[in-house]
Amino acid sequence: MAYPASTKTLETWTQEIDRQFSLTKSAAQQQKSLSLANNLSLDFIRRFFDLLVQTNSFCISVATVPGIADYAAAQKQGQVADPVAEFTSTRNAVIATLNWLRTNLPAGDFGGNSYALAFMLPADNVTQISSLTFSAAQTAGYRTVLDTLIGTIS
Repeated sequence: MAYPASTKTLETWTQEIDRQFSLTKSAAQQQKSLSLANNLSLDFIRRFFDLLVQTNSFCISVATVPGIADYAAAQKQGQVADPVAEFTSTRNAVIATLNWLRTNLPAGDFGGNSYALAFMLPADNVTQISSLTFSAAQTAGYRTVLDTLIGTIS
């Protein structure tokens, strides 16, 4: 029989929730800060999108851990009224951010499939490829979505 090194305790799961949400908040704050200076490159946003997918997948895994809700409630007692509701609120904000990006990224079709577009290929053969960016209005909308996500994580 092998040593169960991958068996996580409820304490470990709770610490991983804190780490994942802290990472997500930090990345969202960075996106917002950079968006205040310029319209963001879609290539840069792609990396944040990947982090949000990772966070959502993590949330799905955590939700299946037996006893985690009661353990988190006991550990976070006095910090929040209902840690399960706060967890759910954060996950919903992650999903809303993913959906907003999916809706607002420029898209195109290739071979019958839809793709998010990140680069512009100039037709003149003398101009270098450039990253597409959100417009000022899209950037402002993105900041609103980021504010909601950031607000769900303390």
